[in-house]
Amino acid sequence: TPTVGLYHPFADDYFSTPAEYLKWYESEKGFDAALAPPGSPRVAILLYRKHVLTHQKYIDVLIRSMEKEGLTPVPVFITGVEAHTIVRDLLTTSYEQQQRNRGVIANEGLSKDAIAVEAIVNTIGFPLVGGPAGSMEAGRQTEVSTQLLSSKNVPYLVAAPLLVQDIPSWMRNGVQGLQSVVLFALPELDGAVDPVVLGGLVADKIALVPERVRKLAARLNGWIRL
Repeated sequence: TPTVGLYHPFADDYFSTPAEYLKWYESEKGFDAALAPPGSPRVAILLYRKHVLTHQKYIDVLIRSMEKEGLTPVPVFITGVEAHTIVRDLLTTSYEQQQRNRGVIANEGLSKDAIAVEAIVNTIGFPLVGGPAGSMEAGRQTEVSTQLLSSKNVPYLVAAPLLVQDIPSWMRNGVQGLQSVVLFALPELDGAVDPVVLGGLVADKIALVPERVRKLAARLNGWIRL
């Protein structure tokens, strides 16, 4: 299993690059009406690698729900520290391509396997640069993150389920403890917008609240239309 890769619940295996994933996805659209329709906006979703490999059901629910709301998910799993390199090298945008055509090269390392997306969703929290390791130096890499996100010029949203708080507790008391910092405040320092709590624990399992996923999709569609 790769350290970094792409995942879809309908695929037989993981994908090494976004281009490989997109080729599979586009070929499947003609055979499976459940996938997002052709021309749907592409949204990169940064996922915990551990949660993908341990088959956490909320991952599949999130991906399928995005498709039902008319979005093409590009689900990338990472350990956390690779987030900025994924965004920098493997994801591009129409804005970045326009700039490159004008001779403005913000990122020399952009991969030939990069694909264009219209928004990025961070579901793991932590700073974009450094991931969990960067949490102890919160704010020190924000200039790097800001430059990177500016070069892409697409919405960067933070939306995550709570990993140590159950849903009833969250609905009664809001997000408690360090979760509010790790999952939402640190990404916001980088420039993330529209934080959305997607769910929380039900017993010992992570579960999503359908209304919250629909809220995320509606906000994504709204940002993309701007």
